[in-house]
Amino acid sequence: MTKRSWMKLLCMLQICFLIFGGLTIVLPHQAQAASNVKENFQVSGGVSYKDTRLSTSSTKQAIRMLEVNMNDPYTTVGIGIPNPLNRLAKTTTQALEHHTQGNLVVGAINGNFFDRGLPMNLISKDNRLVHAGTVYSGKDKYVNEPIAFGVTASGKGLIDHYNIQMSFVHNGTPYPITNTNFERSVNETILYTSSYTKEYPNTNEYGTELVVTMPNAPTFEFGAGETGVVESIRHTGDKNHVYIPKNGFVISAHGDAGAAINHIQVGDSITLSIDIDEKWKNSAYMIASGPMLVKDGQVSLSMDPNSPNAKQRAPRTAVATDATGEKVYLVTVDGRQKGYSNGMTLTEFAEYLVSIGANRALNFDGGGSTTMAVRYPGTTAVKLANSPSDGKERSVSAILMAVSTAPPGKVKTLDVKKSKEGSILVGETITVSPTFAMDEFYNPITVAASDLALTEANGLGTINGNTFTATQVGKSNITVTVGDATVNVPIEVVDKPLFSDIKSPFWAEKEIAYLVKKGVISGYPDGTFKPNATINRSHAAIMLTKALNLDTNNVQDPGFKDVPKSYPYYKEIAAAANAGLLKGKGSGKFDVNGQLTRAEMAAIIQRAFEIPNVNNNYFSDVSKNHFAYNAINAVTAQGIAAGYQDGTFKPSKSVIRSEFSVFLYRSLTK
Repeated sequence: MTKRSWMKLLCMLQICFLIFGGLTIVLPHQAQAASNVKENFQVSGGVSYKDTRLSTSSTKQAIRMLEVNMNDPYTTVGIGIPNPLNRLAKTTTQALEHHTQGNLVVGAINGNFFDRGLPMNLISKDNRLVHAGTVYSGKDKYVNEPIAFGVTASGKGLIDHYNIQMSFVHNGTPYPITNTNFERSVNETILYTSSYTKEYPNTNEYGTELVVTMPNAPTFEFGAGETGVVESIRHTGDKNHVYIPKNGFVISAHGDAGAAINHIQVGDSITLSIDIDEKWKNSAYMIASGPMLVKDGQVSLSMDPNSPNAKQRAPRTAVATDATGEKVYLVTVDGRQKGYSNGMTLTEFAEYLVSIGANRALNFDGGGSTTMAVRYPGTTAVKLANSPSDGKERSVSAILMAVSTAPPGKVKTLDVKKSKEGSILVGETITVSPTFAMDEFYNPITVAASDLALTEANGLGTINGNTFTATQVGKSNITVTVGDATVNVPIEVVDKPLFSDIKSPFWAEKEIAYLVKKGVISGYPDGTFKPNATINRSHAAIMLTKALNLDTNNVQDPGFKDVPKSYPYYKEIAAAANAGLLKGKGSGKFDVNGQLTRAEMAAIIQRAFEIPNVNNNYFSDVSKNHFAYNAINAVTAQGIAAGYQDGTFKPSKSVIRSEFSVFLYRSLTK
């Protein structure tokens, strides 16, 4: 299949996913992967969140994604830069620090790589250089080309190469600068600013250092030269430190670079020049990383895909854009957690990003740094959404944030809860309380119980504030309103409970009520049902006879020694035995008081409702030699019976009244 044909097929699969809500994703380097969307919700007016799980026979992947619409007037992707630059903090911590009125952080991921606390790659903000960073040689390195993600002057996301030029000019002669705030190496010139981790350059005596001051603190703006005066010089061999001025900078040069500036004197004028290529001019920020994963809608790694770091399955983080830059995707995949998420190779990660519509994608720091934070509906701030491979959230350097700048709005979405679930009695009172409310921009709004307006159309009760008192039997809805938001809360008012020991809600309430109404089962004289009491074989005969309307007037004597014609339930046992539903227990006896087991229950249900055998065994404790092997698997396949969480059926366990009621109800209503 050609690349063009593959992309066409992939687009068709994406359309199917949107239509049907799920699909099987086929990636070239992966086995067929079944896709399941675990969570999918709107975070703000321009940001949505999706938690997708992929699985094959050998791998599992947990992928989270924030999709950001840069066309939304109240939405952008922002950057969180450490202050000081070598400060590390959790992604959620940094997000909360940037979360302010008018700048609501609704999602965040970790950013680029870092070493010894410092970002390893370029960072700029507001068209000003923060940190030049490093580009490494060798295709086995993550960042081997100068590539960045940023938000352009037009407000769109951009992933592309960059070309930064740094130099200083003395008497008309330019001298190149290698890097900023980085360890100085052979023949390099490093610019040290007040953002450095120490008050002085941590350099040895084998270099020349110029301390330059200015009337005001330098801004390091791209394209704007800044001029200062050499205040002092530390020459080669001097072991004393020079201090970085707040209103200036230090130029530290080694070897040939140092020799080239030995003629500069105290008092000389120095002009600092930092510039970036035109496409990045006036950008809101830039954050460099690598490798490039996707280019022009195709997998395109700027790193050797067969190098060890690229081939290993690991947690990954990336930022991606569509072809217009109007959509930005913040994506993570967890890893190194067997049975939950294996992680991806860089090629697999790139293939997945192509499948979601990425035109460009850039890899960020992964492994234990991979972090996804999101603001869940109704909450005020982000919280950790993924499962970091360290078992806890790692402190990282810079982060990217999905930001909502929407102003406070009116209540648009409302969620409430009742003080009691299930049916209520005539005369009983319930209260309705708010759980959360959101405005039209999905921002949380505080709503008190006193803000709720309640109405109920069918006249089943009276309303006082947020309290409803039932007066009539029936079903209805309580309509709850706050501002423009309305939610209906279903209610059911009953005259009295069926039985005094079954309080609504009860797990088998519906099934018991159904059988009582049909006259199949009844309670005890004291008004109880005794749902946990065991069923004996006589009880089973009675209920089956009533459920199946068996003829009890014209029965043949089954000949059980312990069931004479004078026995109270003789006719019911005889009718059930005549129908082939119940059999004796040996020695010519029926065992009238014997406790009905789960295995016997399955056998009776299969016979009564003629349920066919299945070629499957669902339970570890039911062997093929068991007398009820076929019956147990047959009723399980029909959804009538179920096992326990440990994979067993417990065939010898006695059946209780509520349990038998559920099995019988399911059989009758199938």
